[in-house]
Amino acid sequence: MNIIHAFQAFAEFYNILGTTWTGGALLALARPPLLYLYQIALGEQLYGRGTAGAFILAALMIVATLVQNRLSGGMGREI
Repeated sequence: MNIIHAFQAFAEFYNILGTTWTGGALLALARPPLLYLYQIALGEQLYGRGTAGAFILAALMIVATLVQNRLSGGMGREI
């Protein structure tokens, strides 16, 4: 679950890094995927690239969820 939550980190980084993306190479490396997609889609108005990235990110999260579900024993496992 922490892997999926790490992919969904947006508000924390958006508030820390601010709305300007011209902070140099160090800030460019600190961006999580959702903040990068936000910059591409809404900041640079490349909607197709932002949408494609969102679909790829969603597919990665689905794969991570399925792998985690398989490793933990499936939906029928009692805790």
